[in-house]
Amino acid sequence: MSIISREILYPGRRDLGGLEPETKLIYHFKTIIKNNKDAEPILIDDSRVMAKGEPVETIYGKQFKMPIWESCLASMRQGEICRLTVRDDPVTHYICLNYVITSKCFRKYYKVEPTCQNDNHDDQHTHHSSHSCSASIRDSPYRDLNDMVLSPPEIFEFTFELVDSVPPDNYIKDVWQMSDKEKLVILPKYREDGNRYYSDRDYEKAVSCYAKGLNIIESLMLKERPKDSDWLKLDEMKKPFLLNLAQVKLSQGEYYDCIKFSDEVLKRDPENTKALFRRAKAHKSVWNIDDARSDFKKCLEYDRNMSRTINKCLQELKTLEDLKNEEDRKRYGKMFD
Repeated sequence: MSIISREILYPGRRDLGGLEPETKLIYHFKTIIKNNKDAEPILIDDSRVMAKGEPVETIYGKQFKMPIWESCLASMRQGEICRLTVRDDPVTHYICLNYVITSKCFRKYYKVEPTCQNDNHDDQHTHHSSHSCSASIRDSPYRDLNDMVLSPPEIFEFTFELVDSVPPDNYIKDVWQMSDKEKLVILPKYREDGNRYYSDRDYEKAVSCYAKGLNIIESLMLKERPKDSDWLKLDEMKKPFLLNLAQVKLSQGEYYDCIKFSDEVLKRDPENTKALFRRAKAHKSVWNIDDARSDFKKCLEYDRNMSRTINKCLQELKTLEDLKNEEDRKRYGKMFD
């Protein structure tokens, strides 16, 4: 690999200085390939199109698949536009192969439509850092990337516009960036933020916060032996997030999701009255009368302080059941008139 040229198209506004590891680099990029120096240029990616006008992000010093990108971006000024032209190694095709991985990750992250059918490609969620991109580079859902692997171009032309950089202490890291200690520290924030959004009736944001909390816990549990003490402690930490998700889903009228999250709590804690009560109300809303009555009665069994509330719910359930029975009697009675 060799650098052919590095042109500054616009000088930018201010120097970034020395970048700390894990600084977030925010930028636009465009990639053009040429089969040789005299060949017609072919546009492969334009991040403005891919990300619908928004800049993309890379975390500095996190084993990004394109170190030549990282070096170039780290040397740029805020607002600078730079064109980097490189000739790939004709034997290893280092730039080509790593660019294909990088491009595939960006495209999946921004939900770019596949251009060819391939049942074997990796459909799992990917982050634009390439940390989660483990699928074979020869197995892409994008035809142009597959063509590049089969016939690697000689020359790559990258144009960057560095929009901004954000020091590591000034943004919330994605889960894959965090140390185990950082994950544990941030868990209460996701729960608090979710509770605040729930109080504001911003249910979608509340669900997002609670789901992020669960994802963090699950990422930590993967490092522990199932059923060991540390694994069980982490599993116990899921309960408040699952309970809160059940409540949000109940408020949204997504009753079967409420039942699902309540079930997860009750697997861990069969006498949890909050989960039983929320599941009972969800069962009631979807006319699972017997299941609702059973859960309401269990609440009363485990917490006598709920007697006034539960008795009222059971009476409402009886009224609904009587109405339904009366409707059924009239409906079926007409069949024999």
